[in-house]
Amino acid sequence: MAGELLARLAGDGPAVLASVADSDVCVVTGWVGGQRRWRWVYGEAMAGDGDPEQLEASFPDRVRATAAEITDWVHAADLPVVDGDGLVEALEAGDVFAEESLQRLLVVLGVATPDHSEPDGQPSPSPLGQPTGEHPIAAGALGEVRGEVKAAAIDHTSVGWRQLVLDHDLYEFGEPPAMVSYAGMVFLASDPPVTAIGHYAIPVEEFGVRLGATGPWIDVPAEHTADLAAAAAWARAHVGRAGASPWPTRPPLNIEVGLAQATPDPAKLTAHLYSVAPPVSYQMELVTYVDLETRWDALASWLDGVRHALLEPIAAAYADRGGSVEYGWNWPWTPYSLGVWSALHSSTGRRSTAKADTPSWSRLLSRVRRGELSGVSLDARVMNGDGAWGDRWGSFTVGAWGRPGGTDSATVIRLAVSEPLFNLIDGEQPVTALLDLTRVAATDFDIATGYVDVGRWPYENFPDHWPSDTLRLDTVTSGPAWILILGPKHLGRVGGRDTVARTAAFPIIEELPAQSGPLTWLQASAHAQEFDEAKRTAVAATLTPGMPRSH
Repeated sequence: MAGELLARLAGDGPAVLASVADSDVCVVTGWVGGQRRWRWVYGEAMAGDGDPEQLEASFPDRVRATAAEITDWVHAADLPVVDGDGLVEALEAGDVFAEESLQRLLVVLGVATPDHSEPDGQPSPSPLGQPTGEHPIAAGALGEVRGEVKAAAIDHTSVGWRQLVLDHDLYEFGEPPAMVSYAGMVFLASDPPVTAIGHYAIPVEEFGVRLGATGPWIDVPAEHTADLAAAAAWARAHVGRAGASPWPTRPPLNIEVGLAQATPDPAKLTAHLYSVAPPVSYQMELVTYVDLETRWDALASWLDGVRHALLEPIAAAYADRGGSVEYGWNWPWTPYSLGVWSALHSSTGRRSTAKADTPSWSRLLSRVRRGELSGVSLDARVMNGDGAWGDRWGSFTVGAWGRPGGTDSATVIRLAVSEPLFNLIDGEQPVTALLDLTRVAATDFDIATGYVDVGRWPYENFPDHWPSDTLRLDTVTSGPAWILILGPKHLGRVGGRDTVARTAAFPIIEELPAQSGPLTWLQASAHAQEFDEAKRTAVAATLTPGMPRSH
């Protein structure tokens, strides 16, 4: 049926038809004379088109075969001759967003022109260096948001309402009487209001039914539309009937704990601030400029050690509580299961996912030891009631990724575990394991700089949003953290060890051995829970000579 539809769309051609699925997968086909002459899939591993390892192994042959088919198609369609090398490069593209790879191919085929609106390579300033401590934000500081503001009652027995709660883990927020349409978004009219979902171009009267709205959408009086909180308060008082109360243990919203990122768009800021805040996570990030060619074995062993020390106990504890643990990219997963998978970049830039059970993980580590990958990670996440990624529990990730920069290429090693997953393991064992693993990695990989922090957001943007691909990271930082690991250059930038010690910002100072010079471990408190806003401010003041990272 789909083939017949495509044939009708293509007609006699020549034609190129493409479909993109959520930026992960793009299927492109070429037609002439009513016949499909070639087909190519970007992100085939995400599409479940076959075993990821087999897809990777057959990739070079498939590129050559498809390039030949496209060349024949160009000849049959009497189109201008394409550049063979450029065609191969376009087919090999593995951009994060599949539509970007599609654009490369269309340019080579002459169907599209290069997008000259792309950045010229000069980084724009990045809002780094902001402390991530928790502090409520005044609701009235959001600015004016235009658009109609309406409210409708909620039918708490409807399928739409139940599905909304299931998809967004909103069961702890109770049953507010109404929902509010504000700046293209639908919010629960609770206290405080909670972001539900965007409707934008779809009339809210049509969209709201899918969420459990019942009855007419009523205009909120203008005097109550100065901000979302005022509109929600009016709706609670005049529309619908409340059901169950929110749980005392409900998760906080971003507006209750602080900002993750700044945005000049008041509408986007409103939706962000009233969204459920991510859980607290323990985050470690290390940067090394050492060529890992002679240390692939050490990297594979370290990654395997993280799996044994942290992920396996977390998975076992989750299973002991009656949860399902699934190893592989299974979309959708079993509702409320713990999904575990791996992601990788080949040395040619190909991105794919792979299973993460013990045999698959062993095969992946073998590829790491052979130096075949430029990036690898092991990830885990608790799913929501619909089998999709859930946010309530946070996530686990460990990985190493190359950061190209000419002669100054860096490798970034990162480990992050959410507090809810950490809490599945009793006592201080998981935190102790994380710090021990950090010390081992810092020494084994001769790092230039690094940090360990605890918060709801990483204190640095990692890794695709750095302000510059060529900026060396061993003399600058972007902000305070619970533990900082500085090399000699960076330590000198902030005045040296004695100067740092006199500030009393770091009561725990250690030296770690490394080939390129000793590393200095600066720890702001004995326990992460003691690293409060006052200590973070003191650390920030100490680091001022080395901030901000974005120039």
